[in-house]
Amino acid sequence: ADLDVELTADIDLADLDETEKENFRINSFSGVFDGKNHVVKNFQSDGSLFGSMSGTLRNLTVEGTITNHKATDTLGGVVGQNSGRVENCVNKVKITCTDAGNGSVAAPYCRVGGISGINSGIIERCVNEGDIELTGRYVGGIAGNNGGEISQCENRANIDCTVGTDTHPADIGGIAAITSNVIRYCRNSGALVGEYVEKQGSQISTVLSVGGIVGSGCKTVYGNYSEGSISLDKSAGEDRLVKHIGAVVGQGWDTDYPGRKMELYGNYYLAGIRSEDCPQGVGTWEEDEENAVISVADAAKLTEQDIWNLNSGCGYVAGEGIWALSGGELAYAGDGGAAVYKVSVSPELRDYVRLEHGSETCEEGYAYVSGKQKFRIVIKKDGYTFKKLAINGENESDSAEGRNAYRLICAGGYDVSVDAELDGTKPVSDCKKAIEAIGTVTNRNERAVRDARRAYDELFESDRQELGDAADTLAEAERASAFLKRVSVTLKETVYTSDGQGKEPEAEVYVSDPNGQTEKKLLAAGKDYTVSYENNIRPGTATAVVTFVGDYASPGKYLVDFTISQPKQDNTDQNKPDQGSTGQDKPDNGQPQPDNGSRETDIRSASIVMKKSYTHTGKALTPAMTVKLGDTVLKAGEDYTAAYKNNKEPGTATVTVSGTGKYSGTAETIFIIKAAKGKTYTVGSLEYKVTKANAAKGTVSVSGVKRKTVKSVSVPEKVKIGNYSYTVTAIGSNAFKNCKSLQKAAIGKNVKQIGSGAFYGDKKLKTITVKGKSLSGVGKNALKGIADKAVVKVPSSKLVSYKKLFKNKGQAKTVKVRK
Repeated sequence: ADLDVELTADIDLADLDETEKENFRINSFSGVFDGKNHVVKNFQSDGSLFGSMSGTLRNLTVEGTITNHKATDTLGGVVGQNSGRVENCVNKVKITCTDAGNGSVAAPYCRVGGISGINSGIIERCVNEGDIELTGRYVGGIAGNNGGEISQCENRANIDCTVGTDTHPADIGGIAAITSNVIRYCRNSGALVGEYVEKQGSQISTVLSVGGIVGSGCKTVYGNYSEGSISLDKSAGEDRLVKHIGAVVGQGWDTDYPGRKMELYGNYYLAGIRSEDCPQGVGTWEEDEENAVISVADAAKLTEQDIWNLNSGCGYVAGEGIWALSGGELAYAGDGGAAVYKVSVSPELRDYVRLEHGSETCEEGYAYVSGKQKFRIVIKKDGYTFKKLAINGENESDSAEGRNAYRLICAGGYDVSVDAELDGTKPVSDCKKAIEAIGTVTNRNERAVRDARRAYDELFESDRQELGDAADTLAEAERASAFLKRVSVTLKETVYTSDGQGKEPEAEVYVSDPNGQTEKKLLAAGKDYTVSYENNIRPGTATAVVTFVGDYASPGKYLVDFTISQPKQDNTDQNKPDQGSTGQDKPDNGQPQPDNGSRETDIRSASIVMKKSYTHTGKALTPAMTVKLGDTVLKAGEDYTAAYKNNKEPGTATVTVSGTGKYSGTAETIFIIKAAKGKTYTVGSLEYKVTKANAAKGTVSVSGVKRKTVKSVSVPEKVKIGNYSYTVTAIGSNAFKNCKSLQKAAIGKNVKQIGSGAFYGDKKLKTITVKGKSLSGVGKNALKGIADKAVVKVPSSKLVSYKKLFKNKGQAKTVKVRK
């Protein structure tokens, strides 16, 4: 498709059935796709979201799973095959490409990457957070096979590759499995695991190349950093497994591909965390060859030969520039004749400011510059200014206050340390004003909602807490705006002639499926919506106001205009107006008016002003409100009464205002009741205690079960309480204690803690499956009394560490922890 696409909201595929999820893919795309930092959630397929990308993809996050047991050629968390440009994208898709259970290699030629399976284009500023498990040949944190350019990317995920009895080599790389072009300024922090599975009686050898940045390849690899561990499973086939293991590159291709040398320079790895298979010194290039990779931690021990390697790129031309030592640390100087100094920003400020010198931007918070270079400290977001700035402990507030950047010069003969305090008063105030400016959400003020979101995104995370309820108001406004985009309204009459009577055309209201997959649904008047009218008596433009109620209750209103025209003039004498008439009995504002006290005023178009979210107390909530009809503020009890519905438990509550006295009709609005921190709620078969009450980042722990007779439990990744989803991060103490019938338990991937006595006395419990890789603690006697032959299943990459976590937790010695 050659289209320009912009996402205006997140896309959640959770409610689609399996077939619909599988078909939610774009086979080929050649236009510009801008995700606008939105997220495609719950993606589940056997292939990539974008099969082939020859255009531009930017600013998109993808979450979900890809499971493939076929010999698929290319798989990427975001793109299968990229020949265009992919930038500022984040992959959180877990990829599993393994055998189908029959012992055969599922995908011996499969190229798998966290971002793209094959890259012949450009990938910039992308991050992979999706773990990869592969039985096959090529797997990289960013790309399986790189023939293009990869720049400023990061892999944070773990990679587990199993090599079968195949004569073809296999490659694992923190950034790319194999490369024939450029990889620069990238970082790997994920663990790399290589496993060799030998077929019974086979005498075939295989080659396994593993590198913190690149498994194997040629051309240029520079400016990269790896801190992820590398390990091999020696359980089978050790004598026929040829290993090339490198902290940065596993194997260079210079021998096999004459004239295509591997140029390594300016790369780093974190010393001291390698396995016994990976040398503690420099990363390998080819056996017994020199290389240009050094350990920053051991920089003070560098020899002249090491420095020469760095500056010459392993003996080959590696670009201009001089590397030297400054204060025991490796430094880069733009010209070799100048002294080198380190400029650093205090660690707590590095998420907020950046350093710039020359054409370089140093996001990591420090830079090595020559004494002749100028550089700047710049606040990363607009609207913020320096409240104070200290250079080497000396206050520079007089010259820095009220500015968003400060220029320094490193000419004093010493390293420079920068500390600062930022002023976020203005951006926080501007954000609150933008949210307040939304008012009532309608189909006509979508821009105000977008402006408020933009102002919110321009705040640092720490300052968003200053918004209070305004953050929840924005979230509700965005939900209402997204709902209104699915609505269409048709009036049966759109043109009337004025006759002094109010005009009220009937409306047909339709709403489409969130994913646009089904036909629009016709809503029922009175049950799903009500209609009020504005300026519907006098000639001019009148408006029908659709308010949604019942199952479709929303604070948003849909507005549709219609026309009231002037009546035709009749100039006969009997129709001429009485010359003495003052016209004072005419309505003066187009709204229904009292007529000498005999007519009542309809309040259907009244506005109801109140807070839009409240915290659950366990009691029915009846919040205060202000009801206005035009410029008139109505009086409670005298002009209206208020009735509340669903106003006790977390969720959406409804307020119905009914006119009394000289007012008639009704108007409705809603408000949200949020779960309260420390309270316990039952969802499905489990009970959850709220540990962090936050609309966007709330967390809960499992505190118990609804019935002790449950036979199986599944702790989810997230749970919805009322209107919000909460991440399940823990299983509380004694949560499943004495569930005598419990046989199976699955623990979601977000659980970090299992409390003491969690499964105490569950004598029939035979299987516990741990899905996540972030479990950090298991309490005392958590497994005491479970079945003697029970099995705790854990991710293969966590087998060693999880065995330690579950050790001596009260279980019998016959209980096994295995992958």
